[in-house]
Amino acid sequence: MSYLVDQRIYTLFLLSLIILLTGCEREFIEPKAPGIKVFSPQNPDVVVDDFTIFVSVEASSFQDIESVTIRGNAVAFNRSNGRWEGNVGLKAGVNTIVIAATDIDGLVARDTLQILRLYPRLALGSIKIPYAVGGHSATLLPTGELLISGGAKNYDEPAINEAFVIDPQNESPQLTRGRMVAARTGHATVVLPDGRALLLGGSRRDNPVTINDLVETVEVYDPELEVFSPVPVGFNDPIRRTHHAAYTMPDPQKPKDLLIYLFGGRGDIRYGTSPTLGTRQDLRVFRFRNDSLLAVGPTFGFIFKPMEGPSLIRYLTLNNPTEHRFLITGARFSSTSVPSSANFRLYQRGTSLTEVPMAAFKSSRIRHSSSILPNNVIIFMGGVVNAPSDALRSIEAYAPLSQKMYRFGETVFLPERRFGHTATNWTNGRILVVGGFDQNGNALSSLHYWTF
Repeated sequence: MSYLVDQRIYTLFLLSLIILLTGCEREFIEPKAPGIKVFSPQNPDVVVDDFTIFVSVEASSFQDIESVTIRGNAVAFNRSNGRWEGNVGLKAGVNTIVIAATDIDGLVARDTLQILRLYPRLALGSIKIPYAVGGHSATLLPTGELLISGGAKNYDEPAINEAFVIDPQNESPQLTRGRMVAARTGHATVVLPDGRALLLGGSRRDNPVTINDLVETVEVYDPELEVFSPVPVGFNDPIRRTHHAAYTMPDPQKPKDLLIYLFGGRGDIRYGTSPTLGTRQDLRVFRFRNDSLLAVGPTFGFIFKPMEGPSLIRYLTLNNPTEHRFLITGARFSSTSVPSSANFRLYQRGTSLTEVPMAAFKSSRIRHSSSILPNNVIIFMGGVVNAPSDALRSIEAYAPLSQKMYRFGETVFLPERRFGHTATNWTNGRILVVGGFDQNGNALSSLHYWTF
C-alpha cells in the first residue's frame, strides 16, 4: 500500500514538473506601444485656409486605450465609428500637431501632422502694362520701383529691347527713357550696391535653337537717368546662358567687390572650339569691380543637376547670419527620361557650397515664379514642363520649417495658364504677378495680385 502511494506521489511530481517546464518555454510577449491611424485630415499636404481643422484618429493597442490627446488636449471617443475626434485651432503658417495615444498600461504612441494654413486671395489688376510680354525680368529697385526689362511678345518671336517701370505709389507703368543695349529674353537681373540693375545673359528668342541665339552682352540700368549702358566683360569670359538663376553676395575678402553667381539654364555646355547648346548644370561665379565683369575660377564652376528655367530664392538666414541659404527649384532634364523635379537647398558658408535635397514638386515645372512670405513660406506659381501647351495654372508652397511641399485646393489657381512670368513681393503684403506666356505661346498683358 505504501508503495502505491509513493508511486502516485512520484507521478504527480513528474506531471507538475512537465507542466512547469512547458509554461517556462512559452514565448514572452513584450508590450507594444499603441498604433495611431489618421483618418482626417485625409490630405495633410493640402493647404488649409480655415481657422480650425477636424482631426479624427483610430488608436489601437494590445491593451485598452485610456486616452488620446491632440496638441496636448484630450479629445472624445466617438463610439459610432470607433475613433477619437476633435477640432484643432490653426495659426497662419506651419502648425505642428502632435497626437498621443495612451493605453491602460501607460504605454504611449505619438504621431505628428504638419499642417500649413494660408489665406490665398486673388485680386485682378485694373492697370494694363504697356505691352504683352513674357520671358522678361522683374527687378525691385531700392527706389521701390519695379523694373520690367526685355522679354518677348511671343514664345517663337524675337526678343525685344524695351523696358518699363511700375511706380508703387500710383502703380502706373511708364516706359524707360532709354532702350536696352541688347534685345534679350530669359535673362537674369541683379541689383548693385549703388542701386543700379545689372542684366546678365538671355537669348534673342525665348526658345533658342543655336548658340548664336545667346546674348553675351552685359548691361546696366541707371534708374536716375533711366538709361542702359554696356558693361565690359573680361577676355574669354562670355555669359552663354538663358533661363538661368542669379544671386549676389559681397566678397568677404574684398568688400568693394561684388560676387555674382549664375546657376543652370540653357546655354553652351562645352565652351571652346565646339560650342554646344544644352541644359547647363553648373554654378559659375563672376566678380563685378569698377563697372567691369570678370569670371572667377575656371570656365565651369560647381557642378549640380542640369536644370533649365529654375527659380532661386534666399530664405532662413536667422540662425546663422554668415550662412546663406537658397532654395533652387525646377526640373532635371536628360536625353532618356521625362523631366523630373530636381529641387534642392543650397547652403553657402564662405566659398564652400553644400547641396541638400528637398521635397519634390507635386507637379514638375520650370519657368515658374517664386516669392517668399513673411513667415518664410515660399510660393510657386505656374510654369511649364516642355511645350507651351503644358503651361500650368497650379500653385504650390514650400515650408522650410516642415521641409514639405504643399499644394493648394482645387479652387486656388492662376487666372490663366502661364510660364515665363514674374511674381514680386509688392506693397501691403501683396505679390504682384506680371505677364508671361499662355498655353499657345502668346505673351500676356495682364497684371494681378495675390495675398496669402
